[in-house]
Amino acid sequence: MVDGKGSAITVLASCTARSLFLLFIVFIVLAVALFRRVFRGKGMCGHGGSSNALTTLSERFAKGEIEEEEFRAKRDVLKSRK
Repeated sequence: MVDGKGSAITVLASCTARSLFLLFIVFIVLAVALFRRVFRGKGMCGHGGSSNALTTLSERFAKGEIEEEEFRAKRDVLKSRK
């Protein structure tokens, strides 16, 4: 492969291999990100956060960090978002 065609094919093959490798890396990163998001409890649309907020709110009320009136008002807001 002394002529110009041989080296052009080699360069093209090398570029294709690099592109496929980068595409594979991007796929792995996206798969890991999706896996972490789904199993963190948020799901695909970001739902599931209000139950965590309600738990945190209940804990703050139990510790005495907030008064009952504030607890009830915030709880009602959180429940209305479901």
